[in-house]
Amino acid sequence: MSITDIAIASPILQLQALKAASAEVGYMTSEQSRQLKVGDRVCFDGDKADRGTVTATRLRYVIINWDDGHQSFSGHNNDMRRVERVIARKSGK
Repeated sequence: MSITDIAIASPILQLQALKAASAEVGYMTSEQSRQLKVGDRVCFDGDKADRGTVTATRLRYVIINWDDGHQSFSGHNNDMRRVERVIARKSGK
């Protein structure tokens, strides 16, 4: 679907196209955000150096303690779009 097609499509088709586009570039969807568990590691905007840990999950938001010392309350529907889950590597021990 082209940009022109999206511009004239119904609101439902627009939403579906935007969700598909965000999934392609690695942005977290609201469904993925709701699946996060306490202790999961995340990063912001694809920057693996800007990491945090999920410390609580609620019905409408996730609480993240970032490694730089600040805490955020991020809503599942909008605020988590620039957050990615970081998969921890297992040590060879």
